[in-house]
Amino acid sequence: MKIRGYNWESLNRHGITTEMIDEVFDGSMISFFLIEEGDETCEMLVGYTLQERLLEIGLRYVESDAV
Repeated sequence: MKIRGYNWESLNRHGITTEMIDEVFDGSMISFFLIEEGDETCEMLVGYTLQERLLEIGLRYVESDAV
């Protein structure tokens, strides 16, 4: 999976860095669940950083032909 972009407004408001997001992706204790919003689906990922900060990360996927 390649990250195409971030919601910088949300990251800055909560003091989250891209490195913290990478730590959650690399972690072993991660939970996934889906949220359906109209025609779009958002996958939520919940996990801990190395400093034991719990993060909830929303993922939206881009179709390869839409890039």
